[in-house]
Amino acid sequence: MTEIIFPNFSSPPTLDRYSAGYVYWDYGNDKAFIWQGSYWMEFPFYLTGGTGSTQNKFVYQITGDTITTLFPITHTLNTKNVNIGIFDNTTGKRIYVSETVVNPNLINIEFNHAPVIGKIYNVTIFG
Repeated sequence: MTEIIFPNFSSPPTLDRYSAGYVYWDYGNDKAFIWQGSYWMEFPFYLTGGTGSTQNKFVYQITGDTITTLFPITHTLNTKNVNIGIFDNTTGKRIYVSETVVNPNLINIEFNHAPVIGKIYNVTIFG
């Protein structure tokens, strides 16, 4: 699997019109933006779907203890259709681990190796 890293900028980068689709994440404001060819469009946290449904956000922090590899997270979004993002709290880089949707309100995050004591990961779940 190839790691995808969203660049972190204090302000949007300058791009030409041929770079449409480029995405960056503003870690300071917890927002994502996509370049539309002539302007940056923010991805809002509440998105309206094609059927008029609303997408909600749930945030959580995982703290390592060098023992635990499986972290069940109850999110109360009441849907199995979720997008999960996990980010290193220190660097802001996205990390990739095993993610399992258990039921409409529970996911499992599983690391291959237990995170070290005090290591924090920010989890964002959209649903």
